Amino acid sequence: MRQHLCNTSVAKDINISRFKLFITELLKSYSIKEDKKAEVAELQKVRKNIGSIITTNYDTFIEDVFEFKSLIGNEILLSNPYGSSYKIHGCIQHPDKIIITDSDYANFEDKYELIRAQLLSLFIHNPIIFLGYNIGDKNIKSILKTIFTYVDLSLQTSRNTKSSCICYGYKKSPKCS
Repeated sequence: MRQHLCNTSVAKDINISRFKLFITELLKSYSIKEDKKAEVAELQKVRKNIGSIITTNYDTFIEDVFEFKSLIGNEILLSNPYGSSYKIHGCIQHPDKIIITDSDYANFEDKYELIRAQLLSLFIHNPIIFLGYNIGDKNIKSILKTIFTYVDLSLQTSRNTKSSCICYGYKKSPKCS
């Protein structure tokens, strides 16, 4: 499996926090545990049935597994969603675009209305599976609220959208607490 290596050199006019650079260094390489390799192989088999991925993760694992192109920030707007990984909170490939601080989130809220519209369009026209999230997660609730605020549930296409949304979760075992 290939791994993306990050170039963390910084242009003169870009100021990147040391914290974001630290996160980049921490997540730029990974290894798959021996007992998880079969699971990853099964995941790779479903690639042909997945058009795109939307993730808040900074690492490149999902792009590596599916061989998807990373789309970050405004790249999402001009993209062909098939075969893409939408990195809505940034990626280690571009530490300056990582959204992690309160001010980053405030900037995201102010600046990325069109990105949310693009994601909303994807959600309405494609099946959605939320993995690794709790239905009570603030971001998931916000996404679902946005979808169903603007979608007329009396229309058949709207009912189809609602029924194609799947949330998959699991309970932590006592030893994981």
